[in-house]
Order: sequence, then C-alpha cells, then structure tokens
Amino acid sequence: EDDLEIELLGQEDQSLCDFSGLLPSLFPFLIDWAGAHQAGYLRKLGFGVIASLASAFRQPASFDRFGLPLIPLLNATLFQADHAPLCFWEDPEQLEARSGIVRNAAFCAAALVSAAGSEALARYSCFYPAFCAVLDSKIVNGLAKDNAVGGMARLLQALLRQPDSAQRAELRAMMERIIRALPLKHDIAENAAPVSVLLSCLKRHELDLDDHLPQIVESLGSILSQPQISEGLEPWSRKEVLDCLQEISKSGSPSAPQALELLRSSC
Repeated sequence: EDDLEIELLGQEDQSLCDFSGLLPSLFPFLIDWAGAHQAGYLRKLGFGVIASLASAFRQPASFDRFGLPLIPLLNATLFQADHAPLCFWEDPEQLEARSGIVRNAAFCAAALVSAAGSEALARYSCFYPAFCAVLDSKIVNGLAKDNAVGGMARLLQALLRQPDSAQRAELRAMMERIIRALPLKHDIAENAAPVSVLLSCLKRHELDLDDHLPQIVESLGSILSQPQISEGLEPWSRKEVLDCLQEISKSGSPSAPQALELLRSSC
C-alpha cells in the first residue's frame, strides 16, 4: 500500500502514520459499522470515525480510494431523511437516533469532499441532491440539517475551484440554498464554511448574487447580532463579514441602507 501521511487532532505522530498502513484492512469493518443493517448507535459511530479519518489525511486525494466506495451508502442514508418514518422509527427516541445517523452521514460526506482530489470531486457532486433531501426533511432535527448545509458549502467551495466540474446554474442553486439556511442555529460551528464560501463569492463577484443581497444582508446581520454565533467565527471571518457589509453599504444597491445600519449597530 502507498504510504499515507495522516494528522489526527493536529498532532503528527509516527504511530498514526503506521496506522495508515493498517487502514486498508480495517476500513471494511468501518463501512460495515455504518451499514443499514446495523443498530443506530453503531451507524452513527461508523460515519463519525470515517469522517475523522478523512479529515486527518493531509494530502488531497489520499483518502479517495476509501471514500469513493462510500457514495452509495452515504446517498442512501441522506435520502432516507426525507422518507416518512417506518414503524420502527415512530418512537421519538428512534427519530432522534435517525437524526444522529443523518447528521454524521452529512458530516462524513463533507469530510470526503474536503479531502477529495479533482477526479473524486466530480463523483462526490452527487451529494448535492442528497443534502437537499436532508434540508427538505420534516423528520430530522436541526443538527442534521445544519451539517447538511455545512456539507453543501464545502462541496460548493471545492467545485468553485474546479469551474468545469459543474454547471454554473447548479452552483448558483447551491448558494441559494445556503443563503436561505443562514444563520445556522443548532450546530453553530457549521456556520464557518457557509459564511466563508458566501463571502468569497461576494468578494469575487461570482454566481451573480445581486438579486439575493437583501437576504444576504439580513443573514449576515443575524450572525453579527447573535454573540453565540458571531463569536464562534474565526476573527478574520467576522472581519470579512463587516468588510462585506461595508462594501454593500457603498454599492448604491437597495440593500445599502440596511447594510449601513447593521454596521452602525455593530460598532
């Protein structure tokens, strides 16, 4: 097997590098844990462990050979969020368990996208409708939906770096779903990726977002006005939110007065 350098929890360690050599033998067991035939707690654990491993691999595309076989299982699990509950799921505790599985599946898909090489990314783009299914679900909770938005944002970030990998109309549709979802109030840490890709698109004038400026300004204002959300952003990200509002306030657009008022209230 190829040598795979991994970093777990920000710590480089020879034992972790040695572990990467065992991963091809161990990974089928992790996939089995996440399988639909398993108990809910084990499925949730399986997706969580796989997501952590994908995030730990430092070299782009180095995890793709493990991640690509997961596409059917992840898609099936995410689309399951939009299905009417079966009898087994009628108990409120079981519905909560379903949300936990879907949340970790969305987190896992996001981790695979973030670690993907360009060839794998083209195949991971199929996660977009699956993320939409989670957002449209009337069954799963807000934590699962926030992770779907975070996954969609990471997918959009990656695809924007590969302009030929998707139709611009689809990328714009992704951004529109993200804008409507902001701010994320259940899994606050997931705001980072959606805010980052939104600010990047505005700064680079990508995807023609002028029609959405009123909603964008409202969403950014909500982020700034809620300390538990704004304080969860990186300092540079909060500064970029303020810079973005400053730019809009000078743009002459109908949203300029609203942006200016938000800037004054945030001082």
